[in-house]
Amino acid sequence: MPEDSLEREGGLDYVTVRTPAGPLRRTVVPGAVLERDGQTMREILSGLTPGEVVVTPDE
Repeated sequence: MPEDSLEREGGLDYVTVRTPAGPLRRTVVPGAVLERDGQTMREILSGLTPGEVVVTPDE
């Protein structure tokens, strides 16, 4: 996922996911930083399930 979608607060890392009820903030465990097509991406090791849509800052 894009690195800038990751938020840090109080020593925890969060992303916002889109749900039918609206945006939901999720605690995640980030992994490696990767470069893809000139954009910095971050691997997420846990905290998300397949199919969840992460809200990016430009949305």
